[in-house]
Amino acid sequence: MRRITLLIYVGLVIPFVGVGQVANGLIYFERQVKQASFEIPMKRFSETIDYRVLQSKVKYYDEWGKKRKLRPKDAKEFRFTYQGEAIRMVSVPGISNIYKSKKKSEGDVFLKCELDGPVKLLKYFDPPQVVMAGNEGDGFTSKPILVSKRKVTYILMRKGLTLELRQPFSVKDIVLFFPDCPDLHEKARKKRFGNKDSFFVAKYYNENCAVTE
Repeated sequence: MRRITLLIYVGLVIPFVGVGQVANGLIYFERQVKQASFEIPMKRFSETIDYRVLQSKVKYYDEWGKKRKLRPKDAKEFRFTYQGEAIRMVSVPGISNIYKSKKKSEGDVFLKCELDGPVKLLKYFDPPQVVMAGNEGDGFTSKPILVSKRKVTYILMRKGLTLELRQPFSVKDIVLFFPDCPDLHEKARKKRFGNKDSFFVAKYYNENCAVTE
């Protein structure tokens, strides 16, 4: 009987992208703002935007109708409206600046902005985990047999600094990231903040501790 070996690869992206939609919007460059029509990638058999694709690039038509490609290093952000929702994708430099692990940097990425203000709340769509099945008798032959449900990581950003909220984070994280908000320090001592508390943390700081210049 042949022996089947299962190998798990993290971060391999299978292009299950459906037919895209076109949405009008704006591109915010360093010194100017331009109108554009974006090709929005959709998940297959769904009307849901595939943000994982948008994190690395977006295709668009400029004011002369020429098709172009926009990457995170090219602009500060881009915006469009889809099904009544105003969507902002903000350019953030280097995933390695976000994650505390020593993984190789993915470079700049567009992250979906969930809350704006002195502290921005951004959403990163993690790459799926793919299980590969290979038959030892066939050498290295393998093919995907399962794609896991995609997960989300929330990220706080202020003054160019970022804090990842993937796991419950310590009081020390809160104190270092929000040195000017002692009330938030006290709340962190009473409760371990995690991924689900990200909106509360950002909103609380913006409304209670941020100084309006």
